[in-house]
Amino acid sequence: MTNGDISEVIFAPTALAGKVAVVTGGATGIGLGIVRSLSAAGASVLAVGRRGDGAEIIAINCPAAQYLQADLAEVSAPQTIIDEAVERFGSIDILVNNAAHLEYIPIADLTVEKIDAMTAVNVRAVLLLTQAFAAARQGRDGLGKIVNIGSIEGEVSPVPAGHAVYSATKTAVRGLTVTLARELGPTIGVNGIAPGAVMHADLLRHANDALKPEDFNAVLDEMAANTNVNRLGKPGDIGAVCVFLASAASDYVSGQTITADGGFSVR
Repeated sequence: MTNGDISEVIFAPTALAGKVAVVTGGATGIGLGIVRSLSAAGASVLAVGRRGDGAEIIAINCPAAQYLQADLAEVSAPQTIIDEAVERFGSIDILVNNAAHLEYIPIADLTVEKIDAMTAVNVRAVLLLTQAFAAARQGRDGLGKIVNIGSIEGEVSPVPAGHAVYSATKTAVRGLTVTLARELGPTIGVNGIAPGAVMHADLLRHANDALKPEDFNAVLDEMAANTNVNRLGKPGDIGAVCVFLASAASDYVSGQTITADGGFSVR
């Protein structure tokens, strides 16, 4: 059994039975790992992504889940996503704000358009999805759950050069997790996860676009060596934490961000 495999999720396949979950950015990387984990725990899952081939990816990797193509940079997308989930499944119980836009931009090259592109997906969409989710949950029994996927770039330093906007948006996600947990607390539990370096995550590759392949591999080796567990994360590692935060096991946890980075941030 390999660390991070979906088979390692310790929750019973009934932990989320009867629950409906939406996972943004759900067709690749961490998002796909979360989709698979929630589905393995019994949830009905709507994976959301921009990819035109997302339905095929979901059908291959998590046949029980469904896919919706949507672009969170569009202002109307969050409401459409929540409405679609309710229409397909009859209700919604769990929202995982995982989608993120990262672009390597040295400060000298920043433009308003580039700043807006990242904040639209990484911050504005989180707020609008939360708003739509909370409205859809009104009058429903049980505790709804929101899990915001941040990053250790919003938690610790040093942050790579060229990541000023991205790290700022992920710091904002942590702040939103705290404030929204207080506002929505009686009916919706809000928590977050701050992943470290995770293999197969598109953002990990994109974050190092400026590197040659051989240099990128060296960076990965160094990242792994700087964890307590001597390896990079896998999507299933983050998925397992997400199952906990989405389940009744975390009902007394509120406004917290769990750092899942193999100990990178405490070395």
